[in-house]
Amino acid sequence: MKSLFYPVLLLFHAVFISLGNDSKMIKYICVVLLMVYLFHKKRFILQRKYRTVNQALLLFGGTVLFSSIHMLTIHFPPGFKEVSPLSGVLLVLCVACSFFMMEYVNEKNLHQSFFILMYRFTLGYLLVNDLLLLAQMPSVSGMESSTIIYLIGNKFEVTYMHLFFSALYYQVFCTGMKVYLRQYIILVMHLVLTLFIAIGVECSTGVLGVVLLAVFLFLYKKIRFIFRPFFAIILYETILAIPSVQYLIVDILNEDLTLTGRTYIYTRMLDLMDTQPWFGYGNGTATFFTTYYIHEKLTNTPKWIAQ
Repeated sequence: MKSLFYPVLLLFHAVFISLGNDSKMIKYICVVLLMVYLFHKKRFILQRKYRTVNQALLLFGGTVLFSSIHMLTIHFPPGFKEVSPLSGVLLVLCVACSFFMMEYVNEKNLHQSFFILMYRFTLGYLLVNDLLLLAQMPSVSGMESSTIIYLIGNKFEVTYMHLFFSALYYQVFCTGMKVYLRQYIILVMHLVLTLFIAIGVECSTGVLGVVLLAVFLFLYKKIRFIFRPFFAIILYETILAIPSVQYLIVDILNEDLTLTGRTYIYTRMLDLMDTQPWFGYGNGTATFFTTYYIHEKLTNTPKWIAQ
């Protein structure tokens, strides 16, 4: 485990954790150091069994980089905040580091050590974040939830990190030869905590994530058929028809039953795809296009759709 400590520490800060809006420099440093470490172990990258995956990574990276550079030639409407092509470079490096790291872990058969280290790093950050979150809640009461930044990021990043931690806990403590009842009880307690965190920060997608993760961890083998698209749609419509669920979404979370307008946003995105079908608009432009083309051009569109 000692041999993995520093590379996993770098990977965690480069890919899995966000320390607010000013953490990109930390990510750049971590990802560069990790790439140097991994290419020092380059023999495993060149192995034939990883060739297809690495070729796909090369194609993905080339497409994202070209799209980020191509963005500079597109005439954007007034008000567009330019996004540096370096954000595309960071994305490519983070994805590549993640795959290369897993190839290295697989080659050295260090899977459990990897998950244990990720579990410990995540636990440390969540303990500090949740204490600060509880102390911060009274002062941010009444503010727009999407504008509040916590220690490890916005409401989505906070909730998703709790979900990630639950999955790590399950992998580390609930997949061995001997699994005790108390370990499942702790897992359930953390899922309940994650649910309260998601409701507290008004993250409806996090609430849905908790439900799906709980179903997947405890009931997947018994009700596998519901994960098929046809049954999933029926289940989704059935659940939304339950009055208590509607009350939770609309009155408690202050959200819309159409996934905060996302179903409408997705249909409008098809129009944008027609103008740049091959290389898109570049990494980091999604928020602006969602706001400009869906909110500004459709003057009767409510604010929550633009979000």
